[in-house]
Amino acid sequence: MKKILLLITLIIVYTAIANAQEAGQVVALKGRATIERERKIAQAVLKEKIYLNDIIQTMEASRAKLLFVDDSLLTLAERTKLFVKEYFYSEEKKRSRTILNLIDGKMRSLVGNADFEVHTPTVVVAARGTYFITWIGEEDGIPVTDVYVISGSVDVRNINPAIVGVVRLEGGMMSRIHRDKPPLPPTRAPDTIVKELIDATEIVTEPKLEEKPIIERPFLEPTIPAEAVSGAERPPFTQPITNQEPPKTNLTPIKIRIPLPEVQ
Repeated sequence: MKKILLLITLIIVYTAIANAQEAGQVVALKGRATIERERKIAQAVLKEKIYLNDIIQTMEASRAKLLFVDDSLLTLAERTKLFVKEYFYSEEKKRSRTILNLIDGKMRSLVGNADFEVHTPTVVVAARGTYFITWIGEEDGIPVTDVYVISGSVDVRNINPAIVGVVRLEGGMMSRIHRDKPPLPPTRAPDTIVKELIDATEIVTEPKLEEKPIIERPFLEPTIPAEAVSGAERPPFTQPITNQEPPKTNLTPIKIRIPLPEVQ
């Protein structure tokens, strides 16, 4: 009976995994990141698949880039935690719906033609065809969320449905959303903040060292007996100069004879 129950459980688990829709995959990784799935945590690797209800977390000095099936592209800064709350993609209709919970950190989102929302402890960001950055912080010990739009537009409102007020942000604008308060009016984002956000959500790939071609030497080194260089490095070999005429000069050579003493 126990074997039958175990078999049924395994079938249910494998069926659930098979029916789980793939949301995306890890396409770039710097440092360390983890993926929590069904209460199990594993190190993230390149081409690792992302599914509904996964929790992706980057460590200190680490970043991760996720490409979703609908071509949405997310870049997580260091110490960022993201929960895939809802994801559905229709291959037939080429439409998708995504809800992501940004629990902590910073995230840059490039969204195509998709119903896309980012939820934080204080805000709901609704986007379509937009490029924007969302990050979580504190102000006087109270959670706040900032949203900056690189291009396109997004609508932001408080996560608390009882708080009335929706603000539309266009490219170059930002807003801050406090807990239980409407979003602040849009303001132009300072260049210093923009640079800091871009740098924090950028994965720079290290250039590969140029491989120089190996040039074959035009001569072979002579073979030196091992006993001749025992315990020492092989002496350097200099190729002899051949087929070279002596330098020409206008001076007349002088021969000097030195008499040697006769041997007694």
